[in-house]
Amino acid sequence: MTDRHRRGGTVAHRTHPEDGEAMSRKSIQLEILKQIVADAGQQFATNDVSEDERMLAAHPELVSHSHYHAFVGGALSDHHEDLDIVEVQKDTPRGSRWQKRG
Repeated sequence: MTDRHRRGGTVAHRTHPEDGEAMSRKSIQLEILKQIVADAGQQFATNDVSEDERMLAAHPELVSHSHYHAFVGGALSDHHEDLDIVEVQKDTPRGSRWQKRG
């Protein structure tokens, strides 16, 4: 299942069958991201965040999605300023590597 695809200039969103909301990186809760990043070391990988028990518990409808880890990585990227982090390496076996700025 993909979160969206383009055909002829339109964007189709897949939805969660129970609530009708689009499943995407926008579904990741910022407050949960903030908690996990605050507790992470100075450097961490996307999968360190996506595999954290708090992230899994907060997003049970997303965990089995084939793009779940990408959703979390996208949310980290979208909120990097709020989280005070910078991406330091792409495409590692555990996703992007991130570093805290502070």
